[in-house]
Amino acid sequence: MINLERNDNIPATWLIFHAIIFLMNAELVLPLERMTIAEKMDVIGRVMDDLSRNSSAVPVIEWHGDLLKQRAEDLKSGADRFITLDEAEARIRQKTGRK
Repeated sequence: MINLERNDNIPATWLIFHAIIFLMNAELVLPLERMTIAEKMDVIGRVMDDLSRNSSAVPVIEWHGDLLKQRAEDLKSGADRFITLDEAEARIRQKTGRK
Protein backbone atom coordinates (compact mmCIF):
# COMPACT_ATOMS: atom_id res chain seq x y z
CA MET A 1 0.00 0.00 0.00
CA ILE A 2 1.26 3.48 -0.87
CA ASN A 3 0.43 6.33 1.47
CA LEU A 4 1.04 9.75 -0.08
CA GLU A 5 1.78 11.99 2.87
CA ARG A 6 1.49 15.72 2.20
CA ASN A 7 4.81 17.42 1.58
CA ASP A 8 4.41 21.19 1.17
CA ASN A 9 7.38 21.26 -1.23
CA ILE A 10 5.68 18.87 -3.70
CA PRO A 11 2.10 19.49 -4.92
CA ALA A 12 -0.26 16.62 -4.12
CA THR A 13 -1.34 16.39 -7.76
CA TRP A 14 2.25 15.78 -8.82
CA LEU A 15 2.60 13.02 -6.24
CA ILE A 16 -0.69 11.43 -7.28
CA PHE A 17 0.11 11.57 -11.00
CA HIS A 18 3.53 9.97 -10.58
CA ALA A 19 2.31 7.40 -8.09
CA ILE A 20 -0.31 6.26 -10.58
CA ILE A 21 2.18 6.04 -13.43
CA PHE A 22 4.91 4.16 -11.54
CA LEU A 23 2.86 2.11 -9.13
CA MET A 24 -0.02 0.87 -11.26
CA ASN A 25 -0.31 -2.42 -9.38
CA ALA A 26 -0.07 -0.96 -5.89
CA GLU A 27 -3.00 0.14 -3.77
CA LEU A 28 -3.09 3.93 -3.66
CA VAL A 29 -4.27 5.78 -0.57
CA LEU A 30 -4.88 9.47 -1.14
CA PRO A 31 -4.51 11.91 1.77
CA LEU A 32 -8.03 13.23 1.15
CA GLU A 33 -8.33 14.98 4.50
CA ARG A 34 -5.22 17.02 3.65
CA MET A 35 -6.02 17.77 0.02
CA THR A 36 -7.59 21.04 -1.05
CA ILE A 37 -10.84 21.07 -3.00
CA ALA A 38 -8.88 22.08 -6.11
CA GLU A 39 -6.53 19.10 -5.71
CA LYS A 40 -9.46 16.71 -5.24
CA MET A 41 -11.23 18.14 -8.29
CA ASP A 42 -8.03 17.74 -10.30
CA VAL A 43 -7.85 14.05 -9.35
CA ILE A 44 -11.53 13.57 -10.24
CA GLY A 45 -10.93 15.27 -13.58
CA ARG A 46 -7.97 13.04 -14.36
CA VAL A 47 -9.95 9.90 -13.51
CA MET A 48 -12.95 11.04 -15.59
CA ASP A 49 -10.65 11.86 -18.53
CA ASP A 50 -9.13 8.40 -18.31
CA LEU A 51 -12.54 6.72 -18.09
CA SER A 52 -13.83 8.68 -21.08
CA ARG A 53 -10.86 7.51 -23.19
CA ASN A 54 -11.93 3.94 -22.44
CA SER A 55 -15.70 4.45 -22.22
CA SER A 56 -16.56 1.19 -23.99
CA ALA A 57 -14.87 -0.71 -21.15
CA VAL A 58 -16.85 1.10 -18.44
CA PRO A 59 -19.69 -1.15 -17.31
CA VAL A 60 -23.20 0.26 -17.50
CA ILE A 61 -25.13 0.01 -14.26
CA GLU A 62 -28.38 -1.79 -15.06
CA TRP A 63 -30.69 0.67 -13.29
CA HIS A 64 -28.97 3.58 -15.03
CA GLY A 65 -29.52 2.04 -18.46
CA ASP A 66 -33.17 1.39 -17.54
CA LEU A 67 -33.60 5.00 -16.43
CA LEU A 68 -32.09 6.34 -19.67
CA LYS A 69 -34.41 4.11 -21.73
CA GLN A 70 -37.43 5.30 -19.74
CA ARG A 71 -36.46 8.95 -20.19
CA ALA A 72 -36.03 8.43 -23.94
CA GLU A 73 -39.48 6.83 -24.10
CA ASP A 74 -40.98 9.70 -22.09
CA LEU A 75 -39.46 12.23 -24.48
CA LYS A 76 -40.72 10.32 -27.50
CA SER A 77 -44.28 10.03 -26.11
CA GLY A 78 -44.41 13.65 -24.97
CA ALA A 79 -44.64 12.73 -21.27
CA ASP A 80 -41.44 14.67 -20.69
CA ARG A 81 -39.55 17.45 -22.44
CA PHE A 82 -36.20 19.15 -22.46
CA ILE A 83 -35.97 22.51 -20.73
CA THR A 84 -33.69 25.44 -21.43
CA LEU A 85 -30.71 26.29 -19.27
CA ASP A 86 -32.58 29.38 -18.07
CA GLU A 87 -35.51 27.21 -16.95
CA ALA A 88 -33.18 24.78 -15.18
CA GLU A 89 -31.41 27.62 -13.36
CA ALA A 90 -34.76 29.13 -12.33
CA ARG A 91 -35.92 25.77 -10.93
CA ILE A 92 -32.70 25.35 -8.99
CA ARG A 93 -32.92 28.86 -7.57
CA GLN A 94 -36.53 28.28 -6.56
CA LYS A 95 -35.75 24.95 -4.84
CA THR A 96 -32.65 26.25 -3.07
CA GLY A 97 -33.95 29.71 -2.22
CA ARG A 98 -31.08 31.38 -4.06
CA LYS A 99 -31.51 34.39 -6.29
